[in-house]
Amino acid sequence: MKLDGGIIKNVKVFMDEIEKIKKLNLPSWDEIPNAGLYMTEVINFIEKTIKDLFIGEDNPISPAMINNYVKLSYIKEPINKKYYREHIGQIIVIFVYKQVLSIDYIAKAVKIEVEYFEVKEVYDDFVEIFSRCRDFLFKDKDRTLIDLKFKDKHEKGMYFLTISLLSNLYTRIRLEKR
Repeated sequence: MKLDGGIIKNVKVFMDEIEKIKKLNLPSWDEIPNAGLYMTEVINFIEKTIKDLFIGEDNPISPAMINNYVKLSYIKEPINKKYYREHIGQIIVIFVYKQVLSIDYIAKAVKIEVEYFEVKEVYDDFVEIFSRCRDFLFKDKDRTLIDLKFKDKHEKGMYFLTISLLSNLYTRIRLEKR
């Protein structure tokens, strides 16, 4: 059977997108700048860091979006127009999870988390869970079940949310590249 050139091209594009997600590493807490970045620098950092998560979106992040998140108290106000590690970490979490959950729910979840845990701890758990779920869904070919042992309730919610996110991305890649 002879395959159409367009089908082969679509399969290659699909596989390239999956490879990007397989290789995607969210920045650790210490890799997030804490020197105080202006809005354009924040946007550049976030776009560079997580751009492969935005399938089919030309401008996934804008100053207006971030300003709205500040105005709605989803993230703290910048200090003298500068955003620091805590701000940027919260923005990353919002932009990653907004693909599967409304901003209101994400903000509520973040607020609950930071009431009980340090922002650094919540962010570190977020990155670790993202990496584990990514590896399970895209890298670990021999595994049939994800290890669902949770330290606490907040981990359980992040696991299921992250699996939803990555499943959503996989589906969007499949549909976008057809």
